[in-house]
Amino acid sequence: MDLLFTFLIPAVYTFGYYFIIAKLNFFRNLSSVERLVISPLIGLIFIILLPTIWGLIMPSGLKFLQQFIFVIGLFGLSMNILFIKQKEIIGKIPSIIKNIKFWHLKKNFNKNLYFSATLLLLIILLFRLVLLNFLRPISDPDVLESYLPFARTIYFNDHIPLYNFYNNSPMTIPPIGGPIFFGFFYGVTNSITSEAFKFAMLPYFLASIVIFFLLFKKLLDRNIALFACLIFVSLPLVEDFFFEAALYPDFIFLYLFAISTYFTIKIISDKQKKLSLDNLCIFGFSLSLLFLIKYQGIFLWIVLLPIVFLKFFPQKFKVLAGLPIIVPFFISKIFPFQSQQPYIMYSAIFIILLHWILIHKQNQIASQSERFSIFSFLLLLLILSAGFIFVLRNYLIFGGLNDTRLEIESMRVLTRSLGIIPNTRSMHISYLFTIFLAQDLGVYYLLFKIIGFIEAVKKRLWIFIYIIDVYFIYWFIFLGAEASRWLLPVLPFLSLFIVIGAQKIINKRLLIYTLWGSLIFTIFSSRFFFWTLAILIYGMNKVRSFSTGGLNNLSITTEKLAYINLLNYVNQIFREVNKLLFVITSRSEVYNENIITLLFYGIGGSLLLIMIGRFLRTRYLLPILSVSLIVPYLFIFFAIGKGNPLSFATYERQDIFNYWGLTTFVVPLMSKKNYSQGKILVFGLAPGLSYYTNRQVYNLNYGYGLDLFSPIFNETDISKIYNFFQQNNFDYFILLENTDTSGQFTKLKIKTHIFDILDNPIYFRLILDTDKENNLWKVYQLKKVSPEML
Repeated sequence: MDLLFTFLIPAVYTFGYYFIIAKLNFFRNLSSVERLVISPLIGLIFIILLPTIWGLIMPSGLKFLQQFIFVIGLFGLSMNILFIKQKEIIGKIPSIIKNIKFWHLKKNFNKNLYFSATLLLLIILLFRLVLLNFLRPISDPDVLESYLPFARTIYFNDHIPLYNFYNNSPMTIPPIGGPIFFGFFYGVTNSITSEAFKFAMLPYFLASIVIFFLLFKKLLDRNIALFACLIFVSLPLVEDFFFEAALYPDFIFLYLFAISTYFTIKIISDKQKKLSLDNLCIFGFSLSLLFLIKYQGIFLWIVLLPIVFLKFFPQKFKVLAGLPIIVPFFISKIFPFQSQQPYIMYSAIFIILLHWILIHKQNQIASQSERFSIFSFLLLLLILSAGFIFVLRNYLIFGGLNDTRLEIESMRVLTRSLGIIPNTRSMHISYLFTIFLAQDLGVYYLLFKIIGFIEAVKKRLWIFIYIIDVYFIYWFIFLGAEASRWLLPVLPFLSLFIVIGAQKIINKRLLIYTLWGSLIFTIFSSRFFFWTLAILIYGMNKVRSFSTGGLNNLSITTEKLAYINLLNYVNQIFREVNKLLFVITSRSEVYNENIITLLFYGIGGSLLLIMIGRFLRTRYLLPILSVSLIVPYLFIFFAIGKGNPLSFATYERQDIFNYWGLTTFVVPLMSKKNYSQGKILVFGLAPGLSYYTNRQVYNLNYGYGLDLFSPIFNETDISKIYNFFQQNNFDYFILLENTDTSGQFTKLKIKTHIFDILDNPIYFRLILDTDKENNLWKVYQLKKVSPEML
């Protein structure tokens, strides 16, 4: 049944509402392809926005609403299958097959042939990602530790709860859209242990690629658009994301941004003086959902809204369209960001100047409205307000966005309410060049990127330059430039600039081979491949002995281990050549490398790509690439799964995502039926514990959730401490005994004595101890103590 829902639910919210869109006159201005790509958006409105409003207002009935929405989508999906016109899809299949001439490549240049071959490589890359998504274990840390527990809480309460997991503060993180989205799967399947969300994000990723292709094709041409999509899906960060965080809502975030950008271009390019309401509503709903899915979506509001406002305002008032762009300046005044304060002030000025340039250039291509469209403007504001409904509810109930019972400084208020994570340490200068030099963004395209940006200016692609520059600056300032995955929305534009830059310095025919040849780097830059290869060669215990800082450090260590081993097997003569390949394709944070070294390797990598393109001009290139992109992954799936690829997830979870014995020792112990079903307290990195044990897990690492113990934080009476544990049904305490966590826990025990009770054999028993090699976890179980002994 789980397998059925795994495919059926994504199909419902992807295509289930196309039948509705196709029949409404409201969408008559849209093409059939545009209607198809906004069908998932309508699905998100049904499964996220409507349940959010219902769950915040009504005390119950949320599960019934979700099941009713699913039935409507299922009915729409059936109508699409039964009544779709034969000539629309089925009738086109023979002509599509006829035009795709993969099997008889010729030496002479043929435009359609090379387009078809590029499309084939794109399909192979997508197949590789789909295969990785299907066979990988569900191991996304934040999703398993926050999104899914929140979704379970919604499922059990049948409405959105007022308070968060730990205390009486309002629920603000994670954003409500993610838990509501996963709660839809729980509501439909009526089970909280279902893995029906395996392909939850895949349709949005695929739809994003189609939208960006349509956008680039609209403003440039289809060949450049297709090459940009090819480069995008081959970037190391995309594969990393599929392997490490495929269930994160970032793919929905990417899709909503793609839709918003596409209809932004449509709105400002519309020659009609009266704004098209369908375009406006689609734009507004996509922005609203952006904020519900990720609070960082507010930055994309600031990026896109001023562009659309150009359409509303008369010529003499168009300067007012730029007002949203100065929001960062006011934020920097209200919330002092210490060492980042100068960066914010100067960057805000730069952004304003950039926006003025955009206004000047945009006036040359956007039609001018004769008057201010007050109805359209108010309609847009009304739709946008839906994105704030959850935060607004919390503000009205609590009188603020923070915990009203505890004193929290202004920085924490901002972090909890808007998802802004200020970084108070001094930034490394190389952060400014992350978008060029970060290895997970393809540092080997460095020369192409730089030239591409210059050419984009010459081609007057002001909209794209504005979007990528402004969002990058926001990411740099307000998000601390910490997580490259937050750059996911602008990676398609970066891929476009790579293609434009390559097109400038390489002739048309060599360009195709160079971009095809760059796909060879996808295997060298595959973090997933080198992780699993290192485990096959060295074994998990030896690999773990090299790692002290978790998954990120492990990725670098295991890549080096596997690669050095390969060097020994290949040839010592080519050691330096292989070292070059490793440095320019492997990933670590940009500030961990010398910036001059990265520049050298980046330019060297670009020149190497051109050489590869010249060398591989052969009719055998496509088959070689096709095999090289699939066979290594199939080998890993069969090897790790011991001959059964479907068992890959089990072995992978125990090897790579085991986290010092968590899956091997702790999960089976917590899953035993003879133990009580009490709540679990954890101090340490324990991704997936709540999901795999079906328990309520409270992780106190880094101080999170400690305010749960505020009533007894300064208590020293051990009997009162025991009563608190018992009354709150905390039956288990799990501690990770590695260097970092032990040090943090020791500091915590200096500040409060409530955890000294763990060492008292009267109240707690140690049921699992560490062995310093395979298992680093201690598991304590609360004893039942009679009142006379207290």
